[in-house]
This record gives sequence, C-alpha cells and structure tokens, in this order.
Amino acid sequence: MATVLLVGLSSPTLNVISGLLNSVECHILLAAAPRQHGRYIKLTLAITEFCPQDLPLPEFINRVRLLQPLQTLVIGPDLPEDQMAQILAPQHVVRYLKAATLTHQSREMLKDWLPEAGQNVLKLGFLQMNLQDQTVHYGAQLLMFTPTEVRLLQVLMQRPGQHTACAILESLVHCHDVQAHLGNMRRKLDMYSAVPMLRGNPGRGYALDARRYTRHRADPGAALRTQLRSLM
Repeated sequence: MATVLLVGLSSPTLNVISGLLNSVECHILLAAAPRQHGRYIKLTLAITEFCPQDLPLPEFINRVRLLQPLQTLVIGPDLPEDQMAQILAPQHVVRYLKAATLTHQSREMLKDWLPEAGQNVLKLGFLQMNLQDQTVHYGAQLLMFTPTEVRLLQVLMQRPGQHTACAILESLVHCHDVQAHLGNMRRKLDMYSAVPMLRGNPGRGYALDARRYTRHRADPGAALRTQLRSLM
C-alpha cells in the first residue's frame, strides 16, 4: 500500500485529495509543514498545495525543497508558465496539477501513477520515463529519443494535459529550435500510440495528453445563425 504525505493546513483542495487517495486505498499521513531533509525517504509521495494568497512563491519553493528526496506533487491555481516552471524546477517535484482539474480524471491518474511513485518513474498512459537512466518506453517498446528530446518529454510529462509555450520549453531545456525537436518526438510517439499524445495549440504551446479527444466538425450554419441573431 502506498503511503502519501499530505502537507499543509486543511483546505477544500486537500480534502478532495484526501478523498481521492482513500478511494485508491492509500495510507495517508498529515503534516502542517515539511520538516528537515531526509525525514521522508520511506514514504511513496508527498502532495502539497500552493496558495499564492497565503504564501509567496519563493517561500513556498523553499518549503518544498525540505521534502527532498521524496517525490512531490504540487496542486495549485492556474499559474503563469514562468511561475509553474519555478515550482517544477526542483528535481523531486514531479507533477503540477491545477486545482480546477481535481475530478474523476485525477482519481484515475493517481490510481495509475501511485504504484510507480518512489521508483523514479514518470507515467502518462502507456508512456513511461525512468528518471534515473533516462530511458523511455511505450508499453514494452523502448523508444529512442535524443537527450534534448528526453528533457522536453520530462518537462511535458510533469504537466500532463497542460500547454507550455515554446519559449518556456526552450528556457527549461536550454535548446533552440524546440519545434523541430517536438516534431521528431511527435513522429516517434505516433508510431506506437493510437491517440496523438503531443498536441499543439496556437498561442498556448504544446502538451502531452493520453486522453482521447473528439475533433469537432465545423458547423456551416453557425456563422449565419449568429448574424441573424444580431439582426433580431
């Protein structure tokens, strides 16, 4: 059974997380604040909430560093990409989840991911990355990525379903022409995944997502109806 440390004062968000963890049969420990380095080595995962109105970002990051080397998942509001990048910068911070997305999908993600936590593994659907040896598998298939592509993949797997702008990606992985690398990654992933995992959005950037999605067909009458309503 996974043992998860919930760090922070009681809040609606942490109460939801507690319910999700109970639903996937986790043992939960509670702590109002993180303590000294090395104290949590035998635990599976730490989950903490970032509340900008209660704690400035630099102070929050310093508190999160006290949880090293325990893998840590941070939950918080929808943040600017540069602030999210600062939260994810410490090596042990493996995920950032937006509080608004704590739904059935989050429960399934936790159920799927918790057995891998503590093993230096990132997992998204059938895609897995071993953080220790930097190998990537899709199911049982070993995928061959360049070192730059592996760094990009890690950044995107830490933000499942969340778009990140190319400029932010370039600054995080210290590379140029990030779109060329993403194009190579997409081609390699699409060889094995029935669902396009690397998804671009003009103006927002790129995200990795294992969920199926429906392409909406254009409605040729929508524009006409809008014009008619404006005349009424």
